[in-house]
Amino acid sequence: MKIFVQWSTLTPEDWQEIDSSEWSSLPQGPVPDNHTLSNEKLWIHAVNVQGIVFMGYDHYAVEEGLKVTVWNDDPTDWGGDFHAFEWFILEPALDPKIGKINTRQSFNVYIENPNRIKFYDVRECNAIYEWKDFIYPSITNTRHGIWVPDELNEAHKSIQAVHGWREW
Repeated sequence: MKIFVQWSTLTPEDWQEIDSSEWSSLPQGPVPDNHTLSNEKLWIHAVNVQGIVFMGYDHYAVEEGLKVTVWNDDPTDWGGDFHAFEWFILEPALDPKIGKINTRQSFNVYIENPNRIKFYDVRECNAIYEWKDFIYPSITNTRHGIWVPDELNEAHKSIQAVHGWREW
């Protein structure tokens, strides 16, 4: 399935389109502790699948099928508040409820702090689990995000072309 990747770089660039089967061959930067951001494509800034933009996470994983897992577990930033999302995204298909082509997606939430759930729209969530039940994706499918200053984050967001689900 087509996905778009945006890299965290000093000079923001728009999305790079890849097939999800190419995910594990993307550059894999180290855990960004004490690393300096450059224009080298080592860390993920955002991922877009069917118009769902995943951005601002410590880690991103894409698995065939298509499953996108994103999570925050940096103890410096998230101590006591780790959280993750597992998204299951299928090809758009005829939705019998509306008689038109529509997306088919669902997700699970894993949270360490139960009070955090109020920050998410979980009406369409499959299930909400405790953080201790989260199973990390394989390291070969995991790519790291990196913290960027607010101004650079805004610069990355402002250059992102809009890609909605109808492109899939």
